[in-house]
Amino acid sequence: MSGGWSAAPEGEEEEEEYGPRYVRMPQGEAAAGSFLRLPESAGAFDELPRARIVGVSRPDAGDITPMLLSYTIEVQYKQFRWLLYKKASQVLYLHFALKRRAFLEEFHEKQEQVKEWLQNLGIGEHMPVVHDDDEADDVHVPSQHDEHSVKNRNVPSSAVLPVIRPALGRQQSVSDRAKVAMQDYLNHFLGNLEIVNSREVWAVLKPGFLALLQDPFDPKLLDIVIFDVSPHMGRNGEGQSALAREIKEHNPLHFAFEIFITDWWLCPELYLRRPFHHHEFSRLDILLESRAKQGVQIYILLYKEVSLALKINSMYSKQRLLNIHENVKVLRYPDHFSTGIYLWSHHEKIVIVDNQVCYIGGLDLCFGRYDTPEHKVVDVPPSIWPGKDYYNPRESEPNSWEDTMKDELDRTKYPRMPWHDVQCALYGPACRDIARHFVQRWNYAKRNKAPNEQAIPLLMPQHHMVIPHYMGTIKETNEEASKQTHDEDIKGQRLSSLKTPASCQDIPLLLPHEPDHQASNNGDLGLNGLDNNHGHSDHPNKTHWKQPIPNRKAKQDTSLQDLQMKGFVDNLGTPDASVIGHYDTSKQNVHHIDNEWWETQERGDQVDSVLNIGEVGPRATCCCQVVRSVGPWSAGTTQIEGSIHNAYFSLIEKAEHFVYIENQFFISGLSGDDTIKNRVLEALYRRILRAEKEKRCFRVIIVIPLLPGFQGGIDDGGAASVRAIMHWQYRTICRGPNSILKNLYDVVGSKAHDYISFYGLRAHGRLGDGGPLVTNQIYVHSKLMIIDDRMTLIGSANINDRSLLGSRDSEIGMIIEDKEFVSSIMDGRHWEAGKFSLSLRLSLWAEHLGLHPGEVSQIMDPVDDLTYNTIWMGTAKANTKIYQNVFSCVPNDHIHSRSQFRQGFAHRKEKIGHTTIDLGVVVETTETHKDGNLAGTDPMEKLQAVRGHLVSFPLEFMCQEDLRPFFGESEYFTSPQVFH
Repeated sequence: MSGGWSAAPEGEEEEEEYGPRYVRMPQGEAAAGSFLRLPESAGAFDELPRARIVGVSRPDAGDITPMLLSYTIEVQYKQFRWLLYKKASQVLYLHFALKRRAFLEEFHEKQEQVKEWLQNLGIGEHMPVVHDDDEADDVHVPSQHDEHSVKNRNVPSSAVLPVIRPALGRQQSVSDRAKVAMQDYLNHFLGNLEIVNSREVWAVLKPGFLALLQDPFDPKLLDIVIFDVSPHMGRNGEGQSALAREIKEHNPLHFAFEIFITDWWLCPELYLRRPFHHHEFSRLDILLESRAKQGVQIYILLYKEVSLALKINSMYSKQRLLNIHENVKVLRYPDHFSTGIYLWSHHEKIVIVDNQVCYIGGLDLCFGRYDTPEHKVVDVPPSIWPGKDYYNPRESEPNSWEDTMKDELDRTKYPRMPWHDVQCALYGPACRDIARHFVQRWNYAKRNKAPNEQAIPLLMPQHHMVIPHYMGTIKETNEEASKQTHDEDIKGQRLSSLKTPASCQDIPLLLPHEPDHQASNNGDLGLNGLDNNHGHSDHPNKTHWKQPIPNRKAKQDTSLQDLQMKGFVDNLGTPDASVIGHYDTSKQNVHHIDNEWWETQERGDQVDSVLNIGEVGPRATCCCQVVRSVGPWSAGTTQIEGSIHNAYFSLIEKAEHFVYIENQFFISGLSGDDTIKNRVLEALYRRILRAEKEKRCFRVIIVIPLLPGFQGGIDDGGAASVRAIMHWQYRTICRGPNSILKNLYDVVGSKAHDYISFYGLRAHGRLGDGGPLVTNQIYVHSKLMIIDDRMTLIGSANINDRSLLGSRDSEIGMIIEDKEFVSSIMDGRHWEAGKFSLSLRLSLWAEHLGLHPGEVSQIMDPVDDLTYNTIWMGTAKANTKIYQNVFSCVPNDHIHSRSQFRQGFAHRKEKIGHTTIDLGVVVETTETHKDGNLAGTDPMEKLQAVRGHLVSFPLEFMCQEDLRPFFGESEYFTSPQVFH
């Protein structure tokens, strides 16, 4: 945005009767033109600066890509000197921008010459001129930097709001104190700025943002500036709570009626319910179309991939979505050439409905993700996974996603790769923080990708997306709210007398009266939706904001899941209310991040429709905090934010008894590791050493994929990326001086496995009637950590540098702290476990171990020797042995080199005639009995002894190989940062 800001000085600010004020900004010569028209103005410098290149560098010595070069440029102007660091792509982009500017200047110059020539001939039409007396009634508001600026207009907001964008008019007003603060900021800003190019804009100050409009009658935003703020608390800690109640009492119950979706990969033809034959209208594009036709505004933000590296075809998804309805807006980001971003991605997976309901976690809305707790490997004939949804990226990645109902794999020969994911449904104030993240990313992408595209609007954060101390103190808010209520009739009379292009009856007013039936419907909630039940509160004398958090894994089949969940929390027995009511978590070393702030956030505009949403899991009241990995390239922030990384480190450090992790990757470093920068591994290592020093039981259980989920066999020439990721993971776990097991062995010896252990998941099935038996890994895609059955971290971030540093992939996550507790056991002693965290862990473990509801009590204590060694580790070892005996599948601890793998692969293929890329096929075999007779054996008899899906992670697999890319492979010339 180019332009000068101006606001009335404090002494000249008129007292307003209604809402925020609109201040007309100073007008430059470019005001009547478009954004492309360049105003004639003095240059910013008296003389041209001098620039020279003083250094050239590349991100990696082995990387010879010219576009990744970085230049150090010295710019000198008089006594001032600056050093600029720019990538080659940015310099090239600037070159084209300057060429474009020169072309436009020449074009406009010739256009004016032609217009003047035509007018001299009497052919052209004269442009209308606005005279000074057209604005005779304007109020002059001089700016601090220009005493002779043009006249400015001060229009009461109530006169303007009925005719501008209704969503802006419904935003909450700011207090007089906030206006004065913003006035001082603008005066200071403008007083130290020499404006070169300016144009006339209208500024609307709202809680949390400053909106800029070209005209108050134009609903389109020119730009929007979003503010961040720290919470303001009173002495008694109730300031936020009381203020939120007052705001809610004087606010209409309006929904934004909008849907936000951002995804790494999105498939419009995805069926959300199965069997797909019975749920035609659950297909994502059909569902979005039905909502768009009802007036819902849908905004979808997709990751724009490098097509040579990924085959997710986001361009097809964008075109397909844009063809649905005009209410569907789609952006892809980043533009690789202009930004120079080729290596990093937008990795968040978020769906937000009306800023009230949110789904967050690791689940993409794309093919291959849908699954059930059974994790079937076959679907013949297709009923659950149609066409390309029958997906196994280890075997084959489709080159085209257009013909979605056409199979990519032969279902009679290849199994699908089952998928394990964890997704969380959120209701309440936390959804607003996530929506605010989406708005920030959308607006940044809009400014960079489509600044002049009218069909792509800038988004405004709703007033309840920010902590509302912008509204002022409680007393000030009460006075303003009382004044608004008192003057409601007067405002209506004034508004009806104003001449506006639209009728006031057609557009909602700023603060219309709440319908009586809405007030009556919410009457039984008490305190505007607050939970008055203190029975499950660790502060019995305080009111908690009720924020139910239903957890849901990426499953849709409810038969097994419902049976499991019924036996977890609901049947544990309600603890003594006095124990729960007076339970003091401060006596436990649980990490609290400002409990008072969490507990006093406003609940916001929630109606019965939200409260009555069907549950997708057991609901629990929790405290939540959004954490992110974002930076300048991904969200336009001035600083890098790595709060997900900080959350991992802090939560592990504060853990008392155990850490349970599920993640797609496990690549981290210890202190002193100059290659891997994230320190999740260091946090685990320190915590284990502390447990050893204190002689206390402490467990770390980590579940990850058995192999990276990318195409290519272990020995294939095109699978260098698979081997590279394996190298970095084994370097983290057990190989080399930077691995955690090597360092723990040096300190505690073989006891290291009592503290930390690694696992994977596997499933098996039969390819059709009479077909061969097959097995495949269950791909662990969840990004989850549970601490002590009280704290949970769920999000999109993997454990690697890409996801955690903040300067690379963009991610989002949620820290969830339980506020409702149930009686449990920890290390053989009584333990107050969080209802949400405990139920989630029990659900996951029961699925992995194949436990029935009546057996769940066996895993209630996660650190007990019986649970850890006998049930958990014992089941994993037994299942691993069975799969090895039946399939000889990979990875396993018996294959130490690629030559051994080649021998095993050739033997299996010769014996069976066909096998999968990971040796996952077996047929009926014959064995010789003692009496000399041959008898057939059905391997299914052995597989019946498998319990659940848990298997041991093979620590010795390929231990004799250097798995890094070698010269001659294309991955050798790729920056290693891509893989970790």
